[in-house]
Amino acid sequence: MKRDKNKRSERAEGDKKKMKEDKNETRWDKLLHIRTMGRDDTHADQYRYPYEPTPYSVLERLANAGYIRKGNILLDYGCGKEE
Repeated sequence: MKRDKNKRSERAEGDKKKMKEDKNETRWDKLLHIRTMGRDDTHADQYRYPYEPTPYSVLERLANAGYIRKGNILLDYGCGKEE
């Protein structure tokens, strides 16, 4: 019984974290006037990977760690959607 309660609690915490991350992604998309959320498999095949954006939380961690600074150039080979 206690184990089930712990699993439910962990799941609820994971859901809260996911909702917070989604809210952050939405906030950045609105701020930048772009739409990047969600994976897009519409053009994927054996030669092309699906569109899967880098989460803003990852970019924030890179910036906060000093890997991305003013004057640096960040090259994202997978940037952009085919729209």
